[in-house]
Amino acid sequence: MNSLIETAPFFVNLALTIVWCTVATVDTGGRPRSRMLHPIWEWNGSNPQGWIATGPTPIKLSHIDPHPYISCNYWSANQDTCVAECNVEWAFDDDTGTTVWNKLKKLSENI
Repeated sequence: MNSLIETAPFFVNLALTIVWCTVATVDTGGRPRSRMLHPIWEWNGSNPQGWIATGPTPIKLSHIDPHPYISCNYWSANQDTCVAECNVEWAFDDDTGTTVWNKLKKLSENI
């Protein structure tokens, strides 16, 4: 069986439980840069899909445009941890913005 199909549902569940993660990008000098973000993850049965509601600041653009990848590292106090190495795409259209906002709203209502 495909290891992604075996591990992705576990990752999505753990990420939704831990909530905040350290997200690393690569800066213009080739150095890693980290920040705390709150991705929303979904599992469709074959691929995990993550959404991050964040703005395209000049720093983030300068990191992601030449290197469209991030690393998301989750860690909890009881030593549970999981990592996702991800391709990144910016989405600036209104439909995607509304969809992500509604996902965040629904998630916050369930907390």
